[in-house]
Amino acid sequence: MASIISPLIFLFTSAWYGPVQVSFDHAHEGNPYDHETADYRVEFVSEKGGQEERLAYYDDGQWKAWYLARQPGNYQARLTFGGAVVEAVDSQDIVVPADEISASGFVRVRGERFETDEGLPFFPLGHNLGWQDNRILDLTDQLAWMGRSGMNWARIWACHWDGKSPIFDTRDDSVAPDGELLPSALKQWDRIVSVADAAGMRFQLVLFHHGLFSSEVNSNWDIHPWNKANGGFLEHPGDFFTDPKAIRWTKNWLRHAVARWGHSPSVMAWELFNEIEWVDPVRKNHDWDSVATWANSMAGMIRSIDTHQHLIAISSEVEHTALYAKMDFYQPHIYPADVFTSISGTPAVKGKPWFFGEYGGANFIEDRERGVVRNGIWAGILSGHAGAASYWYWERVVMLDLASEYLNASRILGVSGFPGWAESEPRRVTVRSGIEGTGSFKPGLGWKATRRYAFDLPEGLSAVHQMEVSAYMNSHTGEHAEMTREPLQFSFNAAKEGVIRVRLTGVGAKGAEMVLSLDGQEVSRKAYDPQPPSHDPNDWPPPPDPVEVSFAAGPHVFSIASSGVDWFRLEGIDFGGLGQGIHAYAVGEDDRILMRTVVAPEALGSTFDLQIEGIAPGSYEGRVFDLDTGEERAIDCVFETGGWAKGLPAGLADTVWILTRKEK
Repeated sequence: MASIISPLIFLFTSAWYGPVQVSFDHAHEGNPYDHETADYRVEFVSEKGGQEERLAYYDDGQWKAWYLARQPGNYQARLTFGGAVVEAVDSQDIVVPADEISASGFVRVRGERFETDEGLPFFPLGHNLGWQDNRILDLTDQLAWMGRSGMNWARIWACHWDGKSPIFDTRDDSVAPDGELLPSALKQWDRIVSVADAAGMRFQLVLFHHGLFSSEVNSNWDIHPWNKANGGFLEHPGDFFTDPKAIRWTKNWLRHAVARWGHSPSVMAWELFNEIEWVDPVRKNHDWDSVATWANSMAGMIRSIDTHQHLIAISSEVEHTALYAKMDFYQPHIYPADVFTSISGTPAVKGKPWFFGEYGGANFIEDRERGVVRNGIWAGILSGHAGAASYWYWERVVMLDLASEYLNASRILGVSGFPGWAESEPRRVTVRSGIEGTGSFKPGLGWKATRRYAFDLPEGLSAVHQMEVSAYMNSHTGEHAEMTREPLQFSFNAAKEGVIRVRLTGVGAKGAEMVLSLDGQEVSRKAYDPQPPSHDPNDWPPPPDPVEVSFAAGPHVFSIASSGVDWFRLEGIDFGGLGQGIHAYAVGEDDRILMRTVVAPEALGSTFDLQIEGIAPGSYEGRVFDLDTGEERAIDCVFETGGWAKGLPAGLADTVWILTRKEK
């Protein structure tokens, strides 16, 4: 396929005019969606003779193209094929109006952050909007509602169960003819792009998802029309990544998407594949090479034809960096036992922007879900990621009235100007409150082996140590003995009596047993019934009841072990009286800080001293936002040499502070 005009000339453009659409009547023999045999283009010629080319696409019996121009004015549009003008088709005269487009240009990468064509910072804030959920608004209405609710980002799938897949639609059992695309799906995407443009929303267009080519995880393979068992041409799901016909038909879809919606800055990124780690080649054969080769080849193909050079993404585990070689940013997903710990504690891969494209809690407990949403948003922000982590359950945002979490975050980001703090980074914070609280150990790793087993408290409660422990506790003599080689052990010296509370989020399919010991003596042994396996958290049963162990004042060693057939999943271990009543987390530059404080009920109304690593000494003015009510108040404080500010108020449970050093 011949490449179109070099995209580099567009990267320095801050103003865009249009878009204007042209259409031509021209009969084509064969598949009009074929990226090789139907590679029509439109040449736009300005009054001064300048020429630019855009991809044409087939729609309703016509060849159409969008033109987003660098300069307004009069243009002549001509249909071309194979580099020559199609003489049988009359050219068209068009006018590109002198109205700059409403969106802020296309999103680009700047180091490890995002910015628009004008050089303005872009910080993704939003949640997923994968497909139509009939319990809530129409998807396009929901997209507009997100824009009104302070969000600027979404992530939308091309899936067959709500008619957005161009290959097949299970609502009416329609299947695209060989190598062609379903017009009904394409028109759905027309509406989505149009609404996103009007709402000022950016989104990732997810072109494929893992269920299509997995026989084990959320599998749709048994109904896929490309499956040989259904009259298709692929023997196995993994053949999708190497079969010449599958590759050709895939490129038909990619080319059409770029031609039809590539004019829109609302398309932040083309996401090639959702959670590619679940497809059969990887899950069954650990064959990352074939999927990485496919992904990087498809990314190269898109770059060769996308005039406006949208970002290209894939969502996956990030340990296999070859998969991301031609991607513009890293985007893992996470569903941990504790959202804040795991998102903030996961080390980002350097060199490209990074943010979590999906997150959710390990269990759904309705009155705790607001905290899950809030913790995900602020964990991403305070960890210096390129965007806020993006909550998966879009229907819950509506049904549980959680949009205020995004409104608050949007307002704070706007007031602070934080997305433009080019030198900001997470800062270590030390709190002295004199108020005892619960010290919580929340394992940060998912299905990975625990790396450390013994901890001295309270030092062992740090996020660094929590990220050394898997939430999944397996028997050290069982099927996954390598995951948990020995019991977890916690040593501490209690000033007074207290209670240890062990919280679980789930149990494996074969059942589990948890053994708790204090000072070498077994104090609890509890067996748990098997729970049926499911990759859909909506199907997970409620978590088991917590188990409590009392301790007296003095030195102790507490241990927790798995002795059953299967795993149990830890949400956290709470040590009463061994923690602070006030916690703080900060990100920023030397003279301006964004900080979150979380105050336990027993510490409300008290004061605390605070040290922020690297903060410049001096007088600071601040604005404190109550995340529960949205209310705001002003505060002044002084940071001494060494980074300490003293006597700060702890009057609210959950707040975000903007602290800016005053001019001398």
